[in-house]
Amino acid sequence: MSSKSTRHPAWVDKLFPIIFGVAGLALLTFGSRELIDGFSSSGWPKSDGIITESKLVRTKSGSSNKGVKAVIEYSYSVNGNQFASDRIRYGMSSYHTIIKSARERAGEWLGKYPVNSHVAIAYKPSDPGRSTLNAGVHYTAMIAPVMGLLFLAVTILLMRKARKEVSTDHSAL
Repeated sequence: MSSKSTRHPAWVDKLFPIIFGVAGLALLTFGSRELIDGFSSSGWPKSDGIITESKLVRTKSGSSNKGVKAVIEYSYSVNGNQFASDRIRYGMSSYHTIIKSARERAGEWLGKYPVNSHVAIAYKPSDPGRSTLNAGVHYTAMIAPVMGLLFLAVTILLMRKARKEVSTDHSAL
């Protein structure tokens, strides 16, 4: 029995890199927007805002329900238009660090932003609905764009491998 008969159809070799590449582009596009907004938020104008909600919420953490996170919502206005958001910092989807537990970190955020406290909200001038409580970017904002680049690199390697196999198959004829 030849090795050709156990091989999968040729379209599989083409489809997988395409799917991987599209996923990489999506991660890179989404992640870059977050990263760019995070870095540029330091220069955004600020508006007076008020904390409307500040609470600790249980989240599903793996197979247990022991995770927690701080939910801090605020409202602000720009040119007479009202906006609301819950973004604490760009790229910050998790509130724990290697040094502190999620509960300790969330507790710090809740202590810093109690309900009805007045805060300065940084907002994007071209899209005032995009805002952040803390200007700047959290290091985790780099995860999506880096993963996107890795997916694209794997896509290129897979496509080069497939192209080599095709040229090898043709030269064997």
